[in-house]
Amino acid sequence: MDRTELSEAIIQEVSAMVAEELRAAGPELLTADLDGMETRLQAVSRRVCGATMERVLAVRAAPQGGMRQNSESVVVGSQRVGYPSPFIGVR
Repeated sequence: MDRTELSEAIIQEVSAMVAEELRAAGPELLTADLDGMETRLQAVSRRVCGATMERVLAVRAAPQGGMRQNSESVVVGSQRVGYPSPFIGVR
C-alpha cells in the first residue's frame, strides 16, 4: 500500500460523526452515574471506531488512484462498495 495518510474527506466524515454522537449522548452523559457514562461512551466509541475501520479498509482495498467516495459509499474503479454501517448519513 502506497498511501501514507487518510483522505481529508474521510477525516471530515469521521469528525462529523464524532460530533453528532457526542451531541446525541450529551444529555445522558450529564445525568448518568459513572457506570452509565462509561456504557454510553463505549457505545459511541464502538460506532465511531467501526465506521472508521470500514473507511480505512475500503481505502486499503481500493487500487491506488481508483477510489472515489461520497457520503454513503466508495467507488472502486467502476464498482460501488457500500458501507454496511448504520452510522452512515448520521450528521
